[in-house]
Amino acid sequence: MGPGVTRPALALATLLSLLAPASQALAYEDQLTLGLSAGYAHAPRATDSHGVVVDAAVGIGLDPVWTLRLRGGYGLHPGDQATHLGLATGELLYVIDVLEVVPYFGLGAGGLLAVADGGSTADAIAGPVVGADYLLSRELALSLDLRLKVRLTALDDDPFYFVAAGGVVIFFDLY
Repeated sequence: MGPGVTRPALALATLLSLLAPASQALAYEDQLTLGLSAGYAHAPRATDSHGVVVDAAVGIGLDPVWTLRLRGGYGLHPGDQATHLGLATGELLYVIDVLEVVPYFGLGAGGLLAVADGGSTADAIAGPVVGADYLLSRELALSLDLRLKVRLTALDDDPFYFVAAGGVVIFFDLY
């Protein structure tokens, strides 16, 4: 192909891109999100290591790429001595707005309260978050995320807690 073929093709592509309607931006900036999720939880060194977790989250888009999310949840590890967990975390997420699938990653920190066999322990937790939202519309998405929670105050005992959850996210424009 010579330069004579390339220039008309480039001109046609430029003209078509100017005539096409602009795609709707779906960044989380200036949006409030509410989410509910449920999933699998794993505490590798625990007697009843497999469990379930449910949680609720509220988030706010700080700018086109950063989102702050607060999350509260309940975990249950059934067994001979069931363990009940209360989890509260704040997460700072970097959001990559790519068409219908919006991947994100970040860090979270907070606390974990474990109640088992009449006793309880409280631990500070922190760890990475990675996930993605599948945008069904401008107001609704399906989410899937993975979170590793490191129990900072129990590093010698049972430091890791893994959560894999799926859920629904509702978006609200703030302005």
